Amino acid sequence: MEKRPTSKHLIRFPDCDPFGHLNNARFIDYMVNAREDHVREEYDLHVYQEALQNGKGWVTGTNKIVYLREAKLMQTITITSHVIEFSSKYLQVEIVMMDDAAEQIKAVLWATFVHMDLKTGRSTDHDPKIAELLKNVLDPIVHRTFDERVAFIKDGGKAF
Repeated sequence: MEKRPTSKHLIRFPDCDPFGHLNNARFIDYMVNAREDHVREEYDLHVYQEALQNGKGWVTGTNKIVYLREAKLMQTITITSHVIEFSSKYLQVEIVMMDDAAEQIKAVLWATFVHMDLKTGRSTDHDPKIAELLKNVLDPIVHRTFDERVAFIKDGGKAF
């Protein structure tokens, strides 16, 4: 089971500003959509089916993002994602957007997803099956804070 799934995406016209740069808000869309694809394709976990069948799902608790380089119209990008931390009620994922060759980092996102009971609107524990999956794909990093991670990457450290 791949702990850091990776995919390629093409930057599209409607997602860019008049200068051909990917809009800042759209960075998050591309990154979170890639993560959803990674989870479905690599782990056979369909988050919307899970919500419909079990009445439980994940909502975004926090996003922390740093933009390091521009992403341009019609450019192919590489996105990788991995679970860096989890508990009984949440998971934290690092998502990295890079150029096509995966050599230059364009953005780093730490997203925290809270597991919710969709009927009550309250956080709830992960089901045992999900908890086991999270244990198997956990790929922790040594940096305890987002700022430490960003400083490490800016100093030339590898994000993956």
